[in-house]
Amino acid sequence: MFYIIFIALAAFLFSLLGTRLVILALRRRPVLIAKPSLRSNHKVPTPTGGGIAVVVTLMIYLLAADASFTLIIGLLLLAALSLLDDWIDVTPLARIAAQLLAVLLVLESQRFNLFGGVLPFWAEKGFALFAWMWFINLFNFMDGIDGLAATEAMAIGGGLALIIAIAGIFPGTLPSFALVVAAAACGFLWWNWHPAKIFLGDVGSVPLGFVLGYML
Repeated sequence: MFYIIFIALAAFLFSLLGTRLVILALRRRPVLIAKPSLRSNHKVPTPTGGGIAVVVTLMIYLLAADASFTLIIGLLLLAALSLLDDWIDVTPLARIAAQLLAVLLVLESQRFNLFGGVLPFWAEKGFALFAWMWFINLFNFMDGIDGLAATEAMAIGGGLALIIAIAGIFPGTLPSFALVVAAAACGFLWWNWHPAKIFLGDVGSVPLGFVLGYML
C-alpha cells in the first residue's frame, strides 16, 4: 500500500513540475497557443500542450510497470500525432485513423466479457470500439474549459481505485495505474485551475482520454 502511495506522490510531483517547465518554455517560444472560442472560458490566448508532462508521467509508469506493449504503443502514437495536430493541424481523417488503430491494437490483445455472453464476441468488440472512440473525443472536447478535463481524470482514476479497493479485487497494475492517472491529473490541475495558465492540448487530452477509456 505504501508503495502505491509513493508512486502516486511521485506522479503528482513529476506532473506538477513538468507542467511548470512546459509553461516556462512556451512563454519563451509561444508555438502552442489556445485562442478563446465559443466553448472556452478563457478570455486571452493561453499556452496549450501542457499535457506533455502528463503523458510523459504515464509513460514512465507504464514502462516501469512492464504494462501491455500495445497500450504503450497506442499511447505513443496518439501523443505524437496529437502534438503534431497542436502544431500544424492534422486532418480529421488522420486523427480518427490513428485513434482507431490505437484502440484496435489494444482490443485485439484484451480478453473481456461485457455482457455475460448475451452478445456474440464480435458485437462486444464492436461496442467496446465505438464506446472507446466516443470517450476519447468526448474527453478531448473538455479541454477548453478551465480545470474540467483534469478534474474528470482525477474523478475517474480515483474512483476506479476506490471501487477496486472496496471490492478487494486487484487486477494487475490497474489500481496503481488508476492512482497514477489521478495524481498526474492533479499535478496538472494546479496550473489549469481558473484562471488557467495552460491547457492539456490535444497532445494531453487525446492520450489521456485513451488511457481513461482503457481503464474503464
